[in-house]
Amino acid sequence: MIDSDQVIAAIAKKNKILISEDDPILAHLFITEEIFHQAPDQINKSVQSFATEAEYINSQYMAQSKKLAQEIMSTAVDRSVKEYQSETDSIKERMVAALDLDAAIINKKNNQALLIGVLAGVASFSTLTAATLLIAGIG
Repeated sequence: MIDSDQVIAAIAKKNKILISEDDPILAHLFITEEIFHQAPDQINKSVQSFATEAEYINSQYMAQSKKLAQEIMSTAVDRSVKEYQSETDSIKERMVAALDLDAAIINKKNNQALLIGVLAGVASFSTLTAATLLIAGIG
C-alpha cells in the first residue's frame, strides 16, 4: 500500500508543490495502485479460462479427427475388401471355366478312346467271325 505521507513529501521535494491528503491526485494514485494489484489476478483468471477453453477445443478437434480418420480407414478397408472379393471371384470363375474346358477335353478324349476301343473290338470280332467262317468253310 502506498504511504500518502511519503507521496506528499516526495511531490513537495521534487516538484515544490504542496498537496493535501484529500487531493484528487492521491485518490487517483490509490485507485491506480488497486487496479495494478488486481490486474495480475484478473489476467491469471483470463489466461486460465483461455487455457481451459483451448484444451476443450483441442480435445473436440482430436475426437473429430479420430472419428474422421476411422471413417476414412473403414471406407478404404471396405473398398479394398470388395475389390479383393471381386478379383477373387473373377479368378475363381476363370479357374472353373478352365477346369470345365479341361474336363470337356478329357471327356472327349475318353469318348474317342472308348469309341476306338469299341471299333477295335468290333473289328476283332469281325475278324474272328470271318476267320471262323472261313475255317468252317461257310464264307
